[in-house]
Amino acid sequence: MKQHIFSSHHVWKMIELMSRGLSLTAAAQNAGMELPAASKAISRLEQGLGLPLVDRTVRPMRLSAQSLQLLPKIRDVVAAQEGFLTAVGSLGNEKHALLRFSLSHGSLNSKKMQAFNNYQAAHPDLQLEVVVDKDHLAVLRDEVQAAAVSYPVKHPELAVFPLGVCANLPLASPKYLARCGVPHEPEDLRGHTLLLARRNHIALCDKLFRANEVFCLKSMRRLNAEDSENASNSSLNAEAGEAESACPADVKRVVASYHPTLLAAVQGYGICFDLALGSVRELLLEHKLVPVLNGWHRQPWRKSLIVKPKNLEKPWIKEFVDWYLQFDPACSKAEWTHWYEYFGVDAACI
Repeated sequence: MKQHIFSSHHVWKMIELMSRGLSLTAAAQNAGMELPAASKAISRLEQGLGLPLVDRTVRPMRLSAQSLQLLPKIRDVVAAQEGFLTAVGSLGNEKHALLRFSLSHGSLNSKKMQAFNNYQAAHPDLQLEVVVDKDHLAVLRDEVQAAAVSYPVKHPELAVFPLGVCANLPLASPKYLARCGVPHEPEDLRGHTLLLARRNHIALCDKLFRANEVFCLKSMRRLNAEDSENASNSSLNAEAGEAESACPADVKRVVASYHPTLLAAVQGYGICFDLALGSVRELLLEHKLVPVLNGWHRQPWRKSLIVKPKNLEKPWIKEFVDWYLQFDPACSKAEWTHWYEYFGVDAACI
């Protein structure tokens, strides 16, 4: 095998410059080399190739016939090497590796933001950008490198990692309850307003659960054992375009996106079933929102972390994914179990 053929970018660059009419002295200066060092470098390359690259029998020295024949390939080598060095320089000048990560609105809370800030501080070469409500399609389009979602995903181009369960409770403001009464069981919802949050790829809440009990909001009745089993196995996470059945006339539904639903609950317009407990921490502490219905809840969110397999080949993304798979399930469970205990709700109902 030929030796030293690609060992020096400067040598090939000098040969290419000489083909443009520069003397060896001028080509060496352009390449940042002293003339004696340039001459020795050319000699080493000639030995490796087994071919003369310059004609030393004439003054000024010029390229050999063999160099002229190889000139198109020499220019390709120079262009490739310069392109490589430019890319390396660009990476060297780039201060941060970028990772855009998405969470749902309900998953974003102060504890997680603090954890992200700590992770960023421990990884100064990483530029971590946290955004909200990007779905698996955004991962496929490379709008984000990873996303935590609350609906099942099956796609051949995505790696899907389970993040566990995130539970919630029906919440209402004390002023709403003072005005409209406190419902203790789902049958008591007649005459109330239900605030439902619309989210991508997730059907609106139409059933409530407590342990092995199931209550259908469409028919306003408890389901029997067979219906309960079917309800438990049915997918909550239907596509957003699925038809939405209306509740009975004496139960009003108000459907909006997450933040308007949260605002409506705080202002006393109804009972909300979709608020993540961690995202309303301050409101719960201040008792601006309180749980109702004695532990009934909508089906728990089963969260997943999704990422393209090729992105896992990037060490900064793989490291973040490994960290988040450890952090999020423990953080989320600690959050909702804390509020269940705080309000005296039996966590066994989940």
